[in-house]
Amino acid sequence: EVAARRADGGIVGGLYGQSPCQKSLISDNPLYTRGPLVSGNEVFMEIRNLRVGSYQTNCYVVWNEKEKNCIIIDPGYTGEEILEQVRCWGKTPAAILLTHGHFDHVGGVKSIAAETGCPVYICKEDLSLDPLMTDGVIHYTHTYGEGDCLDIAGLQLKVLHTPGHTPGSVCLL
Repeated sequence: EVAARRADGGIVGGLYGQSPCQKSLISDNPLYTRGPLVSGNEVFMEIRNLRVGSYQTNCYVVWNEKEKNCIIIDPGYTGEEILEQVRCWGKTPAAILLTHGHFDHVGGVKSIAAETGCPVYICKEDLSLDPLMTDGVIHYTHTYGEGDCLDIAGLQLKVLHTPGHTPGSVCLL
């Protein structure tokens, strides 16, 4: 089941509203989805999209409605702006997940990880990418791969290895 929730709490199809914070970074609307986790429990998960940098790279911030912690996915370019927005939503990063290692998806990793101490996950196949494509050595603390299950910030995510864009590209389910 995928649904959106209006500011007044009602469930509707489509999307709604915009945050008053950092409007230059925020996509038109947040997406809410309710569904079973890997364990079978149901949660209400909020997914926010930030467009960052000159490429307008998609960075996602995801959280369980019952948790203060969140997950940041692909924090490209400047981590300071992303972290400011996350804090504006009242959330604290619990982890950074990377779908691949290109520079426009990893640019904010070091600053966010340094300030929050949160772990950083990437598929090990992307650790051998040419430094010209990653803007230097990729900062990470953990690797993941096909079939790995992560339990972070009250959410359970499964890693699907989907090489193509890079050897270590992943999708998170």
